[in-house]
Parts: sequence; structure tokens; C-alpha cells
Amino acid sequence: MARFSDLPNELVREVAGHVMPDDIESFSLTSRGVYAEALPLLKEHRELKIRYSAFGNLEKTGFDGRRLGKSDFRGHQVMLNGYPGDSLSNLLTDVLTDHRLVPYIKELRLDYCCLAWESEDPDPSNERHEHVPYTEEQVALFKQALSEYLLPEKLEAWTTELLIIGHEGPIISLLLFLLPNINSIKLERCSNLSDHVREAIECVKTDFKSSMPILTRLERVKLEYNDPLPFPDVDFCAVEFLAFLATIPSLKSLYADQFAPWDSPYDSSCLSPHSSNITDLGFKSCNLSLRQLEDLLQGLKALHSFHFIFDEHLEMGPWDAAEICKVLSKHAQRSLEVLDVRSELEPTGPIENLQDFEILKELVLSLSLFRVGEDSPSQTLAAQLPESIQKISLHDIEVKDISLLEDSIREVVHCKSDRLPRLDKVLCASWDLEGLSQVTDKLQKSCEDVGFELCFVKEE
Repeated sequence: MARFSDLPNELVREVAGHVMPDDIESFSLTSRGVYAEALPLLKEHRELKIRYSAFGNLEKTGFDGRRLGKSDFRGHQVMLNGYPGDSLSNLLTDVLTDHRLVPYIKELRLDYCCLAWESEDPDPSNERHEHVPYTEEQVALFKQALSEYLLPEKLEAWTTELLIIGHEGPIISLLLFLLPNINSIKLERCSNLSDHVREAIECVKTDFKSSMPILTRLERVKLEYNDPLPFPDVDFCAVEFLAFLATIPSLKSLYADQFAPWDSPYDSSCLSPHSSNITDLGFKSCNLSLRQLEDLLQGLKALHSFHFIFDEHLEMGPWDAAEICKVLSKHAQRSLEVLDVRSELEPTGPIENLQDFEILKELVLSLSLFRVGEDSPSQTLAAQLPESIQKISLHDIEVKDISLLEDSIREVVHCKSDRLPRLDKVLCASWDLEGLSQVTDKLQKSCEDVGFELCFVKEE
């Protein structure tokens, strides 16, 4: 009986050429002979993976030929592919020229969207213009793509917008249509980019010949608006855009960082109840109203993880962590597993309903939020936690908080055997670990005695 190892080398190479990118490394490990024949493809695979897996159109100052490290919402290091000349048009050119690239592109990080060609006048700072009319080869490629994918009655308008005016919206539409493996999108810096991305998604549905759905594998979206706007951008409905994204069936994780939606009746989610599949929702430094938050929450089927981080420099509304937890308990009482609420601001009142979350496994709070009201017989929330808790993380701990930290850990130790049988770890994060060293050993020993680990880490 013939075996795969009996195939001649030229057939092994032919088979290797048809293996999907995600499987080529495993295929090459089948045998030494297969590895030797697949080695050229394996090298090419690794180069393409590094070059294209996470594509970002960096701002002009980032075109320096280096791969730039950045941190995501939770502080995890991610790599951004920053090579000279990276742009949406160059990515589309590469994709149209070589279809082998398509499976590799899984993440888009967009920094801006050009609306027209840059002026041909010399730049006063001697920087070269980045967005200039395309080369003849690019124009030919783009015209061919438009004629192949667009409805005939839409062709003239798209050609004018893309090739005459220089608007990059059509390029975004083509990329979203041609790249089925995108699982992560990050939009940075400007709120109008969100409008263009939304328009690009909707145009694919209305203007393309094919009715094939797009973004079927998109699981994560992060929005970061750090424009220095002195007043809310009343023309941009941030919550409405969040709700638009939430309707994408495959989307599981949605994070927003540094955006301040205009709290008006015109900026609401309009999500149908229990219509979104998002399970992981997060906000950092967002001046979101309780009304807008509740609008979003009522549209989610089952929220598993919620993160809300206050910025001490952000002018927040008349509510705090306690109010957030009340709203959450209405919509995620039986589904929430991770609750993360942090702020360096003093709370206006204690959190009183954590026991309502029936399957809560991980609680992340600033130490100041772990306190309870003065009328309570205990000093902290330890006695009010649900039995399902497995991990507690306390953040924003300062040396002046040592007394509160000791009280918190003692009460957790006291509650461990009767109320917190599943608790196995408490993490304490501080900028000044040396200042806390006087209490760490003693506290860690008391925690070990009752069966859970106490860790001290540097605040990120």
C-alpha cells in the first residue's frame, strides 16, 4: 500500500503549495523529507506572516522602517508592522497583485483615512507628501477591481471618488470585501475615521455585485479617539457607532478608549434587546452616561466580561462605580464572569450589590472601591462577594493605603473558608512595591494558611 512518504519530491512540493498558511508549519513537521521540500515555502510563509498579519497605516512620522511596539487596552504588548510606504493603497495593490497574501491579513489598525489628494505645493517642513495620485500600474489595477466587483451603475461614482478625488473610503470597502480572514480591527486617533469605516461596510452591502457577507470572522474591535477636542464632537454619534458594530454577528469583544460621546437623545444605541453576540465590553477614559451604557447593555445577549476604567483627568458625569454595578446587575446578573472597575477618583458611594452576580469569577477593583459604607459592620467588600469568586485584583494602591490594604486582606482571609471557597488568588498592584514591603511577608503568610495565594505586582 502506497504511503505519503513514498511520493516523489516534486509531488510533495506540489502538495505543499496547496497547504493553507495556518497549516504549513505543521505540514512541514510531517517528516524530514517533507520539511526539506517545504522549507522554501516555510521561509516565505514566515516572511509574509511577519509582514502582513497585522497591517497598520501609521501616521507620517511613523514611516521609519521599524516594527513599532504598542500596548493594547489591557497593557499587553503588540507589534505593529511599520515599513516605509505602508498605506491602504499599497496594501490593496499587494492584495490585487498576489492573492497568496489574502489568508495572512487578519488584523487592520487604521490611523487615518485621506479624503482627497494632498496639495502639490511644497511642504514648508520639507516632509514629502504621502497621499498623491496613484501610479499608472495602480490605476489600472484599481479600475479592474472596481469593474469586477461593483454594480455597473455604481462604477462611475466610485471611480471618481477613488481615482480623481483621492478618497480612501473605496479602498477600505475593497479591502474589507477581499480579506475574509480579518478577525481584529483597531481604529485610532480621529472620530471621522469611524464614519468612513461604517460607510465602507454599508457600501459593500449596497454597491457590490456579490451578496457575500463581509467581516464574518471579525471578533475584536478597539476604538481609540485621542483627538484633542475641547468640546464633544456633536456630529459624531459614538454610541450609535458602537451599536452599529455590535450588530456584526461574529463580533465578541468591543473596547473604546478615550472618547467622550455627546450625551444627547440623538446618540443612543438603538440596539434591539438581546440582539448582539458581544461578550466582552470595555471602556477606558470614556465620558459615557449611564443612559448610554444601559442602552448598549440591554442589546447584549450574554455579557461575560466588563471593564470600565476612569481617568482622573476626565470630567465624569454624576455617577460612579456603584451606579455602574447597579446597571450591570439588571442586564448581566446571571452571565457576568469578569468585572473590572478602576478609578483614582474617590467614590461617591460604596458598591453594594456584588453578591447579585451569580457566576462572577474575577473581580478587579481599585483599592478605594473595595471599601464599604461607614454603617457596615465590616470595612471592605469581602463579606459581600459571591461564592463563585476565584480571583481578586486590587489596583491603585499607595503607601498611605497600607492600613486599608491590611484590613482588606484580613477580611478576605476571614471569609475564605465560609464564604469564598473557590478563591485561589489575590493580586495587589502598586506603583511603589518597595513602600509596601513592610507588610507583604506577613500578609502572604496569613493567606497561604487559609489556602489562597497573595501576589504583589508593579502597576502597569
